[in-house]
Amino acid sequence: PTSFFLAGNSVRIPKMNQSPPSRILIALLVLAIFSFATACSDSDDTGQPNDAGHSGDVADGDAGQYDADTDVEQDADTNVEQDVDTDTGPSDVAPPAEEPELFISPTQLTLHAPSGGTDRRVVTLQNIGSAPLEIDDIYVADGDDTFSISFFDELDQHGDPPSHVDDADEPPSVLDPDDSTYMRVHFSPVSTSSATGLVHVHTNDPFVETATIELVGNTEPPCLDVISNDEFDFGPAALGESTTRIVALRNCSPLVDLTIFDATLDDDPDGVFAISDSDFPDALAELPKDIAPLDVELLYLSFSPDGETEHTGTLTIESTDAVSSSYDIALSGSGFDAGCPTAEVAGSIGGGPAQNPLTADALDLVQLTSDGSQAADGGALDYQWTIYKYPDGSLAQIDDPTAENPTTTLDVAGRYLIELRVIDPNGLSNCEPALLEINVE
Repeated sequence: PTSFFLAGNSVRIPKMNQSPPSRILIALLVLAIFSFATACSDSDDTGQPNDAGHSGDVADGDAGQYDADTDVEQDADTNVEQDVDTDTGPSDVAPPAEEPELFISPTQLTLHAPSGGTDRRVVTLQNIGSAPLEIDDIYVADGDDTFSISFFDELDQHGDPPSHVDDADEPPSVLDPDDSTYMRVHFSPVSTSSATGLVHVHTNDPFVETATIELVGNTEPPCLDVISNDEFDFGPAALGESTTRIVALRNCSPLVDLTIFDATLDDDPDGVFAISDSDFPDALAELPKDIAPLDVELLYLSFSPDGETEHTGTLTIESTDAVSSSYDIALSGSGFDAGCPTAEVAGSIGGGPAQNPLTADALDLVQLTSDGSQAADGGALDYQWTIYKYPDGSLAQIDDPTAENPTTTLDVAGRYLIELRVIDPNGLSNCEPALLEINVE
């Protein structure tokens, strides 16, 4: 033949008159060239066999085709998949819709205020969505007039709320995305009882159209503190006399009234103990009785022994104390055949005359006097001074509560009630309470 195809390329052999040996040599040469070309077509650029396992005969194009320009074999199926994966045409998925979203912090408020006072707290209202938030209405529900609300737009340079006197009555009608406004909640109770309420916030938030803020006021429970503790010992008391002592009942809650429902005596077979209904100052006579926060009411308890024997009984106080609504005080005492000592109490300022009651200015140094106090048999006396009543906030103390004539500085304007108790050598106390009333202006 004068030409043939070698690896897909035509090779032409020029015509010439060859002898039979020459023809044999030419045939062998052509066969060698053909074998070499076939081996090259079955290997990669590095001369190694082609991993795809394709034969050098690519005439059958089912498995793929050979790219002569890049010397890379490509798979027709793979080309189809790549065309699908790299399609960058328009998408049928719509972008997310822009919506407003209300964020409130905090969602619960606990406020404390005395009767006639006001506590204020701030709530942040923010639009954390991507569309304007429309505020339809904000109002207080279930709180009567105890809770109220007002609004302001921004905090001061220190991050603190401005004065409430400049607050607006209504919130802004719209909050743009990322904008905030502030709501101030006012708690102004007319009593120290607990109160609850809700703030309703109506907006176009598609997730929560009506949000709520829970309000709680004066939730601290009342508590009873018996200053005389849970044991009360009259000690020896004069036979034939009634010795009256003070049981002080204090409301230890700073916020909520304590109600005393009842005070009863039990386990007193001889009937020697009694709750006095005499006209003593601040006597807890009529029940039930409300005790204001941190205030003290006085229960006057008398002991009238009928013999020189030991007597016992129990005083039970029923109240609104959250821990123990029934409080028992163990009573004891014995009779003694002797007369009661006498206690006399008064006060003076700056060397002036001793008076009872006494009027003073705040921070005056008050001289307390026990002049006229004496034992029935003329013996020496021991002295015990106690401030039972004092205004809220006072830290007044008696400089030496066991002295005969101590001093005190009354630091807050208001009313003070001070008791003097004297004890004679027999251990007997004065039969009638000796009380000094001081009004500080």
